[in-house]
Amino acid sequence: MAHVMPEFDDAEQEQIIGDVVGRVLAAFRKSATPQETAELERARPSIPRDIDRALLLDASEAMERYTVDEPVRFRLRQRFWDEYDAG
Repeated sequence: MAHVMPEFDDAEQEQIIGDVVGRVLAAFRKSATPQETAELERARPSIPRDIDRALLLDASEAMERYTVDEPVRFRLRQRFWDEYDAG
C-alpha cells in the first residue's frame, strides 16, 4: 500500500511555514537569555541546531510528511530571519 503525502498549494504551504516559524520564534523569544539571543545573531545566517530542528519537526508534523524537502527547508529558514528582523 502506497502512502500518499498531502500536497499543498503555495498559499497553504506559506501559511503553514508562517505558523511554524511564528510558534518557534515565540518560544525562542520567551525562553532565550540575552546571551542566547546574541549567539543567534552572531551565527547569522545560520540557525542554531536546536531551533532548526524545531522548525523542521514542526513543519514535518504540520505538513504530515516524514521529511521536509529542501525548498521548504530554505523557506522556513528565510522566513525565520524575516520574522526575527520584523521583531
